[in-house]
Amino acid sequence: LLGPLRLGLSLLKNRIVMGALTRHRAVPTNVPNGIMLKYYVQRDKGGAGLIVSKTATRVGVLPECTMHASLIYQFRTEWENAPGIWSQEQIDSWKKITDAV
Repeated sequence: LLGPLRLGLSLLKNRIVMGALTRHRAVPTNVPNGIMLKYYVQRDKGGAGLIVSKTATRVGVLPECTMHASLIYQFRTEWENAPGIWSQEQIDSWKKITDAV
């Protein structure tokens, strides 16, 4: 559990995985912010070998077309302030977070 693990091209420091948790902390335009940066840096310092990012919903034409990930396109979501990744501003904000952890 505490030993390193190779996962594809990544080497994880251990086998501890933090699952996706939505904290509804993105700004109303679904842009990740400093609060989220601090949250993920804290989780990283806590020792997780792999952190799965925020849980949000991608909703397609049919209600059953949902998946847990960041919002990947602007359509609609039932979760307010969930982080997205369809705009350049969102991508840039996520990059700050991934660079920090």
